[in-house]
Amino acid sequence: MRRPRPLIVLIFALAAFLVFLPPAVAQEANGSIRVEVLDEEDLPFPGATVALSNKNGTYPRQVRVTTADGAAFFPVVASGKGYQIQVEVAGYAPVIRGDLEVPIKATTTVRVKLNPEMVENVVVVGRDETVDLEKGGTQTTTFS
Repeated sequence: MRRPRPLIVLIFALAAFLVFLPPAVAQEANGSIRVEVLDEEDLPFPGATVALSNKNGTYPRQVRVTTADGAAFFPVVASGKGYQIQVEVAGYAPVIRGDLEVPIKATTTVRVKLNPEMVENVVVVGRDETVDLEKGGTQTTTFS
């Protein structure tokens, strides 16, 4: 039986090392973000939509919905700066938090308090007066 050549064994070992190295290194350079959404009484708010993005384009926009404990978790986020979260719920003002930093091997926790959205209804009423030159009188029309 022939013995494997040391050069061939070395090439295969190096190839295997290079195949498995990038995922291991990538895992080392990640962190995570946990967003805690609270209502106006500081109670957890389930069902809020939380979007995470990075202004540098290094992280694709991802969306989560808060769970029963009012939290949304982004478990694998490349470490770095420039992250932004946006929280939206019908009936509440949207909240945007920017310039978030994710350190290596750590979880960044962001607490967001929702405020009821201010809704203002405006009714516009207009009046138009016209002069009828043939009849010599005025006519008023009201618009609403």
